[in-house]
Order: sequence, then structure tokens, then C-alpha cells
Amino acid sequence: NFSNPEIYFWSVTPSNLTTSWPGETMQLEANGWYSYTLSNTDCANIIFSNNGNSQTADLSRCSDGWYYNGTWTNQNPDTLSSRNSITNNTSFTSDNMLIYPNALNEKSVVQVTNSANNSLVKIEFINIYGASQTIVNSKIDSGIHKFKLDEIQSRLASGIYFCRVTLNGKSMIKKVIKK
Repeated sequence: NFSNPEIYFWSVTPSNLTTSWPGETMQLEANGWYSYTLSNTDCANIIFSNNGNSQTADLSRCSDGWYYNGTWTNQNPDTLSSRNSITNNTSFTSDNMLIYPNALNEKSVVQVTNSANNSLVKIEFINIYGASQTIVNSKIDSGIHKFKLDEIQSRLASGIYFCRVTLNGKSMIKKVIKK
């Protein structure tokens, strides 16, 4: 329901494209949908905003897709029987991953909610230059898991970082700040 949708993107692979906030203006398509094409791209981190005001959480996508009401789909939701039926219990969404408090401090945690046993989880912190530090790379069972960031945050210089959580091969990236 944005009146002036913009797409902000960063860490685009393999080209490493980026844009300045609030991003690029999206093209109005049929039936109220907007589009934007990133050429020669495998994956991108994305934020949709209403000209820099209301915005989505940090998102990532590695294929064509439609984003509606907090959910990615592989086909236009208008062609599905009902927008309310768009669910994918195997997806890894922003509901499965929380980082708090953000800005990072000695009490910050990454919280991952997992629905399957014996799942591989990897948590990385990536600086704006692309250097990565893995802080967790292990198997977890179903449930809510909290990973303390006291050690990693004390080693980070002040600045902007991206926390990438990969759960069973699906990744979610969120921007974090270290003051």
C-alpha cells in the first residue's frame, strides 16, 4: 500500500551493486504491482520503502519473486486462489530470526526459531567491506535458540554490520549497528 515505492539494495552477488537510501524508484505494473529488475544478479539484500518512510524489514532474495504482506512468493499472488493462502512452512523469514537489542551491546542476542530437529545453523557477522566472522556453525533441534553476542560485539569496531543467519541452507540477513 505504498504510494511511492522504492527499492534499496546492497550486497548484490555477484556484481556487488548497491544504491543510496531510499533506493531506486520502482516501475508501476498491472493490477497495482510494482517491479524492479536487477540484471546479472544471483542474490540481493533488499528493503522496500515508501520513499524512505515506512519500510519493510531487511529482506534477501535469490530468485525472481513477489513480496506481499510480509511473504515472498515465486509467482504472482493474484494468480493464486487467495492471498490469504500464501504460506510456506519451510521458509526462513524475519519471524524466525531476531537480533536484540540493536545497537549491539554485551547483552545482545540472536534468536533463531527452528521447526525441525538436527538443523544446521550458521551465524556470521559481515562488515561493510565484506569481511565475515562466523560465530556459530552447529546443529540445533527444534525450538527457540538464543545465541549471546557478548564476545563478538566486544571485538567489533563501531559501525554497520550485517548478521547473516543460515538455517538448513536458507539465509536471512539483518543490519546491525555497533556504537
